[in-house]
Amino acid sequence: MRKECWKEGYSEVLSPQMLSARIFEKSGHIAHYEADMFLWDHEGQRVGLKPMSCPCHCVMFNRGGAVSYKSLPIRLSEFGVVHRNECRGSLSGLRRVVRFCQDDAHIFCSEEQVAAEVLGVLRLQRRVYRKLGLKASFELASRPAKALGDGNDELWELAERALREALRDFAGDEWSVDEGGGAFYGPKIDCKVQDAAGRWLQLASVQLDFQMPRRFGLLFVDAGGRRRAPVMIHRAVLGSIERMMAVLSERYQGGCRRGRCWSCRCTPATRPSAPRWRRCTPRCAATVSRWSST
Repeated sequence: MRKECWKEGYSEVLSPQMLSARIFEKSGHIAHYEADMFLWDHEGQRVGLKPMSCPCHCVMFNRGGAVSYKSLPIRLSEFGVVHRNECRGSLSGLRRVVRFCQDDAHIFCSEEQVAAEVLGVLRLQRRVYRKLGLKASFELASRPAKALGDGNDELWELAERALREALRDFAGDEWSVDEGGGAFYGPKIDCKVQDAAGRWLQLASVQLDFQMPRRFGLLFVDAGGRRRAPVMIHRAVLGSIERMMAVLSERYQGGCRRGRCWSCRCTPATRPSAPRWRRCTPRCAATVSRWSST
C-alpha cells in the first residue's frame, strides 16, 4: 500500500496520538463527535486521543502559511492509529474495535482539481481491491442532520454535486445513495464489500470537505494572486486494517491468493528437545535463514 501511495505522489507523515482538546474544538470534533472520543484532564489542560488524523494534517499544511497554487495538490498519507469510544454492544471481533490502524490520507487541492483527485482516489481503490480479489459497491452518503457549517448550504451542495459527478464518471449508474449518511464535515463516497457471511462492510471512503480548511484558516495563493481556502479530500483505501484483515481471513480462510498469504507465511510448530530431534536442528536453522533472506 505504501508503494501505491508513493506512485500517486503522497508524502507519508506521522502525527501524535494524544493532542490538546483545543485542536478538536477548532476542527469541530468536540461539538459533533465528543461522545465517541477519549478525553481527560492532564496537568491542567484538556487532552484526548485522536479519533481521526485530519486535524493533525491541517496543522501540517498550515505550518508554512499560505502556499502557492503551483504546490497543489498536496497529498499527505499516514498509517495512523486512532481510538474511538465505541459502544460495547457494537464491538465485534476485528470488524469493529476501539483502537485500530487505518491508511488515512488527505489531499489539499483547489476546487478546479477536485474532480481529477476524486477520480484518482476511486481508481486507486479499484486497483487495490482487484489485487485483493474483492468486488466493491459504491454509495454516496449525503449531508447528515447534525452537520458542520449549518447555514452554509451552498458549500454542502457544491461538495455533493462534485461527488455525484465523480461517481457518474467512474461507475455510471452502478451506485446508490445513503441519505443523511455523510460525515459531520462533508459528504462522502463509501466503498463496501461483502464478508463471508454476506454482510456489507464499509472499508474505503472518499470524503469532500469545504469546512475544515476554513476552520483552520488554510490558504493558498491562486494564479491571480488571491488568497483562497483549499478543498480537503479525506480518503482511505483499505480503511481499518483490522477490518480488512477480518474480511480477507474469512474470505480466503487464512490461505493464499496468487501466492500471497493473508496470515502467517507458515504455521509454527513446536518440537521436543529430546536427543532424537537434535539432528534436525542444523536443517531447521538453514531453512529459517533462507526464509529470512527472501
